[in-house]
Amino acid sequence: MVNNSKYYKSPLTKLKKLMDDEITKDASSDIIGKLMLKIISCKRPKICYRIKNSFKLSFLDSLPEKLQDELYKIVIK
Repeated sequence: MVNNSKYYKSPLTKLKKLMDDEITKDASSDIIGKLMLKIISCKRPKICYRIKNSFKLSFLDSLPEKLQDELYKIVIK
């Protein structure tokens, strides 16, 4: 994906290790199904949900979404 990207090669290269670590994790269909039920029954669902996070992403997920976006911007600059 990084090599084929025309416009996002630089930020993807900076996030490659994190992406590779996360891609190797898989989630069972039961976990995904339970999360989907939680999302559709929630009054105010979050913008983003993650399954089987690494410690880094679990910590990041505890922060507000706008702050998460700002941190990603800092990392890819």
